[in-house]
Formats: sequence, structure tokens, C-alpha cells
Amino acid sequence: MLEVMTVVVIIGITAAIAVPNYLRWNRTYQLRQATTDMHSNLTLARMAAMNRNTTVTMTLGPIACPPETTYCGVNGVSFGGIFPPLPLAVNNITWALVPASVPSTVQLSSLGLRVGPPAGSPPVGDQVITLTNTDNLKYSIVITPGGKIRWCAANTCK
Repeated sequence: MLEVMTVVVIIGITAAIAVPNYLRWNRTYQLRQATTDMHSNLTLARMAAMNRNTTVTMTLGPIACPPETTYCGVNGVSFGGIFPPLPLAVNNITWALVPASVPSTVQLSSLGLRVGPPAGSPPVGDQVITLTNTDNLKYSIVITPGGKIRWCAANTCK
């Protein structure tokens, strides 16, 4: 009986140490996944804009209810119906767009170039979307005026 209790105590101590590390790893994984999903969708939106010879707008904020039903009203990313919306609030991920614009949009032209800067903001080079998880870990997506899109595991990409 003493041996069984010793094994149970060892397993309990191991679990107490492992669970917080697993939870932190999972939050980091969800942030990386949301960042790579948004990067991929932005790249696809750029290609769709060029293929369709039109401007594509990505909007950050509450996902529009009609026609969306699954993530209606959840904070996330919408691509004007070209792709399914990408929910961010589901994984407790927040975002910030620099320079800030209202509404928070990124537009890609039919030439694959970023349309901007947003109305009312000073002229800038890059538009940066910063995603943050509950551990305050930040990943960034940069959209250049030429339409190139890259992401990095840092607050700002150099």
C-alpha cells in the first residue's frame, strides 16, 4: 500500500509541474496557428484580388452575422465572403492594427498592392497587425505597400 501511495504522489507532483507548461505551450501554439492562418488567408486574398481584377478587403473586428452563422459577432477576421471568417476571440487572441484605422481594414488592389494608408492617418510604409495571446506573447504580420505579406514571432518585424 505504501508503494502505491508513493507512486500516486510522484504522478501527482509530475502532473502539477507539467500541466501549467502544457497550457502555456497550447496558448503559444494557438497564437502561432492564428498568425499563420491569417498570413495564409491574406496571401490568398492578394492572389484572389489579382485573379478577379478587383479590390479585396480584409476587416478585423466582429464577424458579420449575415450570412455567417457559426462565428456570428465573434471578434475575428472577415475577407468579404471570399474565404470563411477566421475567429480570434475563440482562442483569447486579441489584435491591433498599426496604423489604426476605423474600420480596421486592409485592402489589396487588383495589382496585388496594398491600398492605403487608411483615411485620416499619416502616410506610412508598412501596415502591421499584431496578435497577442493571454500571456502577452506577440506575433506580427506586416503588409508592405507593394503587397508583400510576412509574419514574425516578434512585436515588430524588421
